[in-house]
Amino acid sequence: MTKKKQGKNPFLEGEKFEDLTPLAREHLGFPGRMLYHSKSLAKPTTIFNANLFNKEARKIWYGDLEIERDREALLKLSEELGPLYILWEMDGRFLESEPTPGYVKAKAAVTVADGEITYSEHFKKYIEAMKERLARIAKKRKDRGVVSIIAEGKEAETGMRYDIHHKSGKVARGHHYMAITPDIVGGFAFGKTAKSALRALKRIYTLSKKARKTAKRNPKGFGQ
Repeated sequence: MTKKKQGKNPFLEGEKFEDLTPLAREHLGFPGRMLYHSKSLAKPTTIFNANLFNKEARKIWYGDLEIERDREALLKLSEELGPLYILWEMDGRFLESEPTPGYVKAKAAVTVADGEITYSEHFKKYIEAMKERLARIAKKRKDRGVVSIIAEGKEAETGMRYDIHHKSGKVARGHHYMAITPDIVGGFAFGKTAKSALRALKRIYTLSKKARKTAKRNPKGFGQ
């Protein structure tokens, strides 16, 4: 349930929000943060534009969350503020009325309380669906010769996120590594080491759109 707002919006101007936001920002970063440049890079427990509420149903933070990656930060924040409730954007952002504690608890995809993080049944099903989707993608990559991920979360100077994948020695004249961002044109490159593959991938992002198309047609030209 929600209740009619009275006076100023506590999310924007309330003292509680002003008091709690710095603490949430300290643990999770600035409100409105973006984890990935593309939603196709989401992990199973990623919640885009998540809305974080405290036990009093006051919104204290919003932005992209990767629950497993942010696990320690969320637990530490909960130690200081008490129970926390993470809602999807559609449930926590576009509200016509001030939410009640009952509403926040009922709509929470993730609850952080008593040193534990628990998922709603809906979020559990979402995670399983995401894992199945990622497994299908991984199988397709394996069919192309990608054996396994050796490093994740590498960030280039542009702030882009890259995955480094191990590649068989048959590719690109002895190059053993491939950096790949499959959702972007030309988003993959080969190298003899993981670092050289990543450097090659960074260079792709300095190319024009036309050059990127060329890169996609002839990826072996990079990282050599």
